[in-house]
Amino acid sequence: MHPTLRGRSVLLCLLTGLLVLLPGLAASAHSALIGSNPQTGSTVQALPEQLELRFNEPVSDISPAMVLRRDGDTVATLRPRADGTRLLADAPGTTLPDGRYTLVWRVVSADGHPIDGVVAFTLGDGRTPAIAAPTQRTASDVSSTSRYGAYALGGLAALVLLAAVVVLVRRSRTTPTSDKDHTR
Repeated sequence: MHPTLRGRSVLLCLLTGLLVLLPGLAASAHSALIGSNPQTGSTVQALPEQLELRFNEPVSDISPAMVLRRDGDTVATLRPRADGTRLLADAPGTTLPDGRYTLVWRVVSADGHPIDGVVAFTLGDGRTPAIAAPTQRTASDVSSTSRYGAYALGGLAALVLLAAVVVLVRRSRTTPTSDKDHTR
């Protein structure tokens, strides 16, 4: 292989590898839930008038509802509205019994990917323990999972790229060059 063609082949492989890696890196940029009212794992005596989810970047609401559940049963369907980095919903107008509650939500992150999660809390005097946070799926869990998947895909792409470069370098060393190639 002519030295100029070999250089172009290596450059083409490197550019292809970068194109494979870039989408995987962008996939790790999902929004993450950074706070809520009520907070996950908290005990509150009464629901706030407005339930709030706070994210690290602007979000859009894609679900027509946020669902408030008590011990797994739906007790209220709330109408959320996105406000920059916050998702807001008015609390149900009825008095709710004490117990363990979850607020189930779904939004679109700034990169266009849907994310969802759960905020678990206890309503009442605190005698009913809140659902343990590690068993709950949150936006940061979804984001972390997506991020690790993107890193794995990027690592695989880097290995394929490295293998292609090694094959090209070996092929260029074993291909004999004739004098006719240099006289053109």
